[in-house]
Order: sequence, then C-alpha cells, then structure tokens
Amino acid sequence: MSRAAFGAGGGVRRGRRRGRVLALVGVVTAGLVGLGPAPVAQADETTASGDALRTGWDQAEPELGPSGVRSSSFGQLWKAPAQLDGQVYAQPVVVGGTVVAVTETNHAYGLDRATGAVLWERTFGKAWPAATLNCGDLAPTVGSTATPVYDPATGAVYLTTKVDDGPTAMNPQTRR
Repeated sequence: MSRAAFGAGGGVRRGRRRGRVLALVGVVTAGLVGLGPAPVAQADETTASGDALRTGWDQAEPELGPSGVRSSSFGQLWKAPAQLDGQVYAQPVVVGGTVVAVTETNHAYGLDRATGAVLWERTFGKAWPAATLNCGDLAPTVGSTATPVYDPATGAVYLTTKVDDGPTAMNPQTRR
C-alpha cells in the first residue's frame, strides 16, 4: 500500500482507523435503511387477481407486517361513489387515475381514483331479467358480471355484457 492512499503523512495506522470508521458508518447506514419501507408506487390494476391468468399471486407483494401496514404506501387504493346504477359484482380495474367499474345493468363507469367522482358513463343496452335466465343470484338483472380487462398496448378496456335486445328469428334454410 502506498502512503498516498491514506493521506500525506497519515501512515498506515491512521488509514486502518479511517477504514474501521467507514466500515462502522456503512453498517449503521445499512441498518437504518432497513427500518422503514420504501414507498411503493401504485401500479395499474388491469385485471382481477393480479395477472393475466388471474392466479392471485403477486410476486412484488410487500410483507403485510405491522411496519408495512403503518407505512404511507398502505391503504385505500381508490374511492367509489355512494351509488352506481346497478349492482357491482365484477372487480373494478384501475388505469392511471381512473377506476373502471361495470354493473349488472350494463353500465360502465370511469371513476376518479382519488375522489370517486364519476368521470364518464356508458350504457350498453338493456340487461336481461334474471327471472328469464333462472338466475336468482343476480336479481333483478344480469348485465356485466365479469371483470373487465385493460390492454395497455392499445389503451382499450374489454368487457362482456348480456344485452336483452329482443327476440331473434332465423330462417333455418338461409341461416339468416
């Protein structure tokens, strides 16, 4: 080792002492970093159960211990208005600052993530009466029951609806 590495005239002894102090500072700093959780950015929730296969597995999920629950990054993800037109059975998806929710009356809503205010609404047609489908669980109507899916590549939200658009007739010979 050269003397230049430890300062002019400092000698090896001063260099070792400085090295020990720096090592101690490093250990203390590393310990302090682990005391509080780093803030976690809130990502879009583009489908139900965390991934495209809807497995419910989130590899990036922080430990839900006392320190994680007390952190500023833990808490309510979005607010909902007191009333939407129809029952909500599908898990809403979150895209940026907008929560997309669908109802059993075939309505889709864009809600402000922070306030719950309705930003936009779209109706897809009259929902089916549950009694005609022998579906008492979703009374009085069956509309959008499945969770929508957001495609970040296109910016589109895909959803399904059950629309009662009246009777349908077909000619079996012409298939029309």
